[in-house]
Amino acid sequence: MNPDGRVVVGERYANIDFWFNNRAVRGEDFGGYESRNRSAINLIREAWTSEVQNDDPPEPLRFFTLFTDDIFNPLAHFSFAARDAETAGRSMPHFIFDAWPECGISDYQATFESMAASGLGRWEDDRAFWIGSMFDHQKYPQCNRHLGLRVAERNPDTLDYRVIEWKNRGAEQCGSTPGYVKLVDHCRYRVLVDMPGIGFSARLPLLLASGRPVVVVGRPNEAWFYWDGSLVPWEHYIPCGPKDGWGFAESDLEEAIAWTFLHPEEADAIGRRGREYAFSNLTRSAAVSRIGRMLKSFCRDMWPCA
Repeated sequence: MNPDGRVVVGERYANIDFWFNNRAVRGEDFGGYESRNRSAINLIREAWTSEVQNDDPPEPLRFFTLFTDDIFNPLAHFSFAARDAETAGRSMPHFIFDAWPECGISDYQATFESMAASGLGRWEDDRAFWIGSMFDHQKYPQCNRHLGLRVAERNPDTLDYRVIEWKNRGAEQCGSTPGYVKLVDHCRYRVLVDMPGIGFSARLPLLLASGRPVVVVGRPNEAWFYWDGSLVPWEHYIPCGPKDGWGFAESDLEEAIAWTFLHPEEADAIGRRGREYAFSNLTRSAAVSRIGRMLKSFCRDMWPCA
């Protein structure tokens, strides 16, 4: 902690400092990855205006830090990610609930509704699907995407697994990436796979909104809803491997996908319940309401940094 009381979070590029009283909030952006800090500020300002701001006499200026990288940071007041049920209360809805233009999502709610509408139609490809970039698993041992590729090589009839390298990312430029598939086109497949990268999965709320059965591979960092008990395995999604991701094996993915083919009616029912969960908990308005509740609690209790 600095002498002025501000939190030292480490990787400053992934950090936003906010100063507030009950009249106004302002953020200092330290230049997070892509546009995620801008989106986080948009969500917090909306929550502050709609949920927190009031006409009482202004309170003293206060301060909190939001860590906007892919993992939980115990030094920050809030992070996008949590690592267990205990830290879920400090997981603030992340940037995707506003936008992710670098991946073609200029408006989260519009994309959410498009996914839901597309998922109402019948699938065209009777396989499971995943697409994304690869990471160095020796540098990032929590990333198991390379194992999914091995599974797909052995099981091409049940898993379409595509690795891409992003080029010129931007709201109008995603199509320049060879092999790019729009999120709404994921709904062409019967089953969707959420294979985490380095940290939390920004796409998971949108996959759930599709109503397709979603195989969720375990991960050590994820948003609040994964840890707080509200998103229930085998009710809203098909779990794959250990919940925290450590010890994940190729056989875990093979078995989870095989289960969806052996139990199609149960898998489809899980997909429908996942959609219902998303509409109740993972819309933009629900995210803004959660941020508002977190800020109210923070104002009231002034949570200390862990």
